[in-house]
Amino acid sequence: MHLSKFLAVSAFVGAPIHAALTASDVVQDIQDVADTSASLTQTVSQLSSLDYSFLVPVSNGLYPFSSTPRLSVLQEIISTLENIITTLGSALTDLGVSDLGGVGSSATNSSAVSKRSRVHVHRRQIPSFPASQPIFTNDADAFYVCQTFRQFVLIHQQLLSTIIGQHGLLATSGFGAPVAAVLRALEGAVDSFAFAVIGLVPPCAATAGTDKRNLDQTLQEAVGTYSS
Repeated sequence: MHLSKFLAVSAFVGAPIHAALTASDVVQDIQDVADTSASLTQTVSQLSSLDYSFLVPVSNGLYPFSSTPRLSVLQEIISTLENIITTLGSALTDLGVSDLGGVGSSATNSSAVSKRSRVHVHRRQIPSFPASQPIFTNDADAFYVCQTFRQFVLIHQQLLSTIIGQHGLLATSGFGAPVAAVLRALEGAVDSFAFAVIGLVPPCAATAGTDKRNLDQTLQEAVGTYSS
């Protein structure tokens, strides 16, 4: 879904028009990210049950992985987090938000994510919507979006808490630094997306803002855990 693309329809004035954004469109964007986060939570939680008895410590204290299913799971965690960032960038495009610094455009692989300067996410930047973009002043539409956003926050917090809980395993497996890098990029992407959603729903913006601040705290905790 790419709602921000111009339709191949022209008015009498000869100018293209934007597709009308609906509350259901926004909810679907939020739900896409929430579904991926929920699935990844299950993947991360399974790490503790895997057999790591074959690992042998080396001089630098890391536990190297050979080509094994365990390695695939660890790589899946990184790649799925990167996919969430990309999905958030696509969602911003769907919302018709002007460029917030290339969210999702650089975080497509672990080597790119590891260099935060290449992500260029400007935290605390208020999104700019095109004049034609509707703001949901209708209570029913606004609260539909806000309720879905709250569910996203709770699901994403659960994912982050699970990742925090697996810090010891991921760090000793040599995946601590890549996870830290992708979490920093994710923090900026979520921040931009949340501001965009809140900007669309004046009737419940205050409640959504509280939910966002709660998610911010969990994100900061996750980043701090893997950056220490």
